[in-house]
Amino acid sequence: MTYPMTVYATSDAWEASSRAASDLEGLVYPEMPWVLYAGQGATELWDLLHGAWSEVGRGRLRMYAFGYDAFRLTGELRSAARSFGLDGLTGELDVASDGRVVRRMEWASVQGGRPLAAGPSAPMPAPIEIMVHGSSPPNMPFATEAISVACGASSGSGCSAVGTPMP
Repeated sequence: MTYPMTVYATSDAWEASSRAASDLEGLVYPEMPWVLYAGQGATELWDLLHGAWSEVGRGRLRMYAFGYDAFRLTGELRSAARSFGLDGLTGELDVASDGRVVRRMEWASVQGGRPLAAGPSAPMPAPIEIMVHGSSPPNMPFATEAISVACGASSGSGCSAVGTPMP
């Protein structure tokens, strides 16, 4: 089924498995490059998780990628560099001088029941504002905080959310 408008979801909407999911056709979501490109960057680990370790690895591909990147980050943190970047399995990782890690993932789109790289040309959602806990719009009578969510289309910077108290 193809939707008349673009439908966005989190990466939880797609389980990285071998079966096609035609009911998710047209869905756009952020995905780790390692999952999107079938093991690129750590092909031996990918092959193990789809072969000898398939029982223990089922449903945990993204967690293995996080662990792999965490291991690589610890090696870089020991160096004298105050800030650095790393092309990880989970996305592009930038470590700021204060130690915060910013991760940028790629956008995927389900086409033919399989995820494909959507690239920077994928239609990205406009920034939205969500009201929570207080009194503001009629559909949400208790809004006290506005949460702005923005996704960078041309920069490929991923999504960010910022909460600000409302007057």
